[in-house]
Amino acid sequence: MRLGQGLLTDDHKHLTGLLTPEEQKTLRDDIAAAMKVLAKHFGLRPRKKGNMTTWTARRAYKVNVIGRVQGVFYRVWTSEQARELHVGGWVRNCLDGSVEAHLEGASDDLQALIDRLRQGPPGAHVDDVQFSEAEVEDQIEFEIRR
Repeated sequence: MRLGQGLLTDDHKHLTGLLTPEEQKTLRDDIAAAMKVLAKHFGLRPRKKGNMTTWTARRAYKVNVIGRVQGVFYRVWTSEQARELHVGGWVRNCLDGSVEAHLEGASDDLQALIDRLRQGPPGAHVDDVQFSEAEVEDQIEFEIRR
């Protein structure tokens, strides 16, 4: 088990060998609690890959997708893509025929979603995807707005 980029690993026998199992659990719990406080303070979110947890900064983007993107299940498709990439936020149709979204997540996940938004679902024709930095709103889930 690894918490906080190597603060505690099971292969640190020199440390864990000196502690009882109860003390080891308490230490892991204390480190996990401290990481949560630091993560909240610095705007970090945990990302699990296998048995490893890394902490990444959350970013946010306001996105506007222009083209034939309404009436082709673009919002539903966007929601599915966002959930697959662990991106939070929302998506909605605009009166001008475009689709607007607020996306939050790790930089690489956001870039992957924006790349997918440029393609769109079958039936859509994306002319342009415009995006700019936005304030993080702690959107963990992804929702479709009307």
